Amino acid sequence: MIRVSIDKLRMFTSKAGLYSWDESGEKVIVAFSSLSLEEVLGENAEIRIIGSKEGSDLVVEKVILSRGGVREEVDPKTLEGWFKYIEQSEVAKK
Repeated sequence: MIRVSIDKLRMFTSKAGLYSWDESGEKVIVAFSSLSLEEVLGENAEIRIIGSKEGSDLVVEKVILSRGGVREEVDPKTLEGWFKYIEQSEVAKK
């Protein structure tokens, strides 16, 4: 199970401006799309991180990669290093 601080994730994603947030109750969807991502994958692409709030953390349930009109579920552990970076680099609000 992958967990990340919601506050730290929100701070990190707000700096880049390439992320969108959709929150409904305990569910959170963070979407990322950029020209850089499209260049790497060779077509229009988006990554969606879907999780549930548990206290001050987001528990990542799914990661979905959409490209060229096809949606593919990816193992959340694929982004584990990115989440660890966010946890270590962001300072939580007091």
